[in-house]
Amino acid sequence: MSLEPCADLRSTCWLVDQSTPWGQGISPAPGGFTSYARIRFIPDPEFFGQSSVGANLPDRILSDKEKIEIALKILYKYTQTSEECYYAMWDGWGTDGINRNTPKMHLPDRDYWILRGNIEDFSSWNAIDPIVWPYGLAPNPAFVWPADRAWAITYDVDDHYAIVSADEGAIQEIVANKRLDGVRVAPEEQLPYWD
Repeated sequence: MSLEPCADLRSTCWLVDQSTPWGQGISPAPGGFTSYARIRFIPDPEFFGQSSVGANLPDRILSDKEKIEIALKILYKYTQTSEECYYAMWDGWGTDGINRNTPKMHLPDRDYWILRGNIEDFSSWNAIDPIVWPYGLAPNPAFVWPADRAWAITYDVDDHYAIVSADEGAIQEIVANKRLDGVRVAPEEQLPYWD
């Protein structure tokens, strides 16, 4: 299977119908899970309002994509539908290869095309080969979730981390994996951000 645009948006209703206001707590990550974690791509800022411009950030050992791949390998065993997964791609990336008339998922301040594939298809995300990835430049997906909604990964375009929403066992594994730099987060927690 490969990632293909999905015009049937029924799979997105659970995200669209979230009651948490955008930008509050873990939003836009979906609520209703028992546990949550943040996978940090760079360290958190040391103080409120710190700018990442000129900050002394450590060299990255793993890319954002590599960390998401590790998380997906962990989450694989926590779903019964690894062969049917959904990937939301923000339309603001100027992506090629998707018909502009393809329906989009609408959330506050963001619109997304939905791609459907299996969990292993993430490895082809943003591949250089246009036969494998015909959609042009597209940093990591904003959302990834299996059809059974057993978990979700959320990565807003402005954040330096992804949020994993899942059951307690999955979150324990995410946080325990030292390659991910995962930390627990509460749904109502004010999350750090770089200016």
